[in-house]
Amino acid sequence: RSETEELQSTVRKLRPYSPVGYSLGDENQIAITCHSEHCIRAYRQWLKEQFKELAALNRRYDTDFKSWDEAMWPKFEETHDSHGKLAAWYDRQRFTDWTFNNAHLICKSAIESVAPGARVGYSSFFGPQPERGVDALRNFPWATFNNQYQDSRWEDLMRAYSPRDSHRAVIQGTYSGYKHRLEFVCYPWIEFFRGANGKMWWRGQYFKDATSCLDPGYSPLPPFDNTIKMANEVRRGLLHLFQEYEFQNAGIRVLYSMPD
Repeated sequence: RSETEELQSTVRKLRPYSPVGYSLGDENQIAITCHSEHCIRAYRQWLKEQFKELAALNRRYDTDFKSWDEAMWPKFEETHDSHGKLAAWYDRQRFTDWTFNNAHLICKSAIESVAPGARVGYSSFFGPQPERGVDALRNFPWATFNNQYQDSRWEDLMRAYSPRDSHRAVIQGTYSGYKHRLEFVCYPWIEFFRGANGKMWWRGQYFKDATSCLDPGYSPLPPFDNTIKMANEVRRGLLHLFQEYEFQNAGIRVLYSMPD
C-alpha cells in the first residue's frame, strides 16, 4: 500500500505538466525467485486457483502432498529427474509471469485513480524472456505507453498486441553510437511501417563519441538533429496520409504444447 501511495503522490506532482505517459520502469524483469513467506503463500494460493483440487496438482506433479501448505516448486537442476518436477518448475515460471504482470497492473490502477485516462506502461525489453516475467501476451494488451528498443521482434509484438490508441515508440540514442548515419535517417520510416507512432531518445547527457541529444551548450547534436528531421518528414508525409487508416493486422500466432 505504501508503494502505491507514493506512486500516486508522484503522479499528482507530475500531472499538471501533462506528460505523454507514465513509465513503470525500464528493463523491468524478475531476475531471482523470491522465497519469502509472502511469495510462497501467494504461490500456493495461485496453485489453488489453477488446480482447484489438491489431487489434480499431485497428478500433474507426480507428488503426494497432503495439504496445499506442502506445495513447493523444485529447483531447476531437479527437473530432469521426473516429468512431474518439470511440470512443477514450468508452473513456477507461469506464476512468475503472473506476478510480474499483476504487480504492473496494481501500479497502473493506482496511477489511473489519480489521473484517469493516463497512458501507462514500461520500457525496453531485452527480448522475449518468459523466465523473467516478460510475457508479451500478458504485458502488451494493457500497456498504453510503450517504448521499446530497436528490435524487430519487440516492434512486431508491440504492433500486434498493444491497444490501437496506445503510445508506441522505439528508443534511439546514446547506446547506438553515431557510427551508422543511415540508422538515424532510416529508422523513423522503418518504425512507422512497423506500427510506431512516436519516437523516444535516450539520453540527455553528453558523452565523448556518443549520441546524446544536446551538447554542453544545449545545441542539438547531429544524430539527434537528423532523427528529428526524418521524424518530422514522416509526420508531414506518410503519417498525414495514413492517419485516417488502420493497420490491417491479424496478430501473431504461436503453436506450442504444454509440458504434460
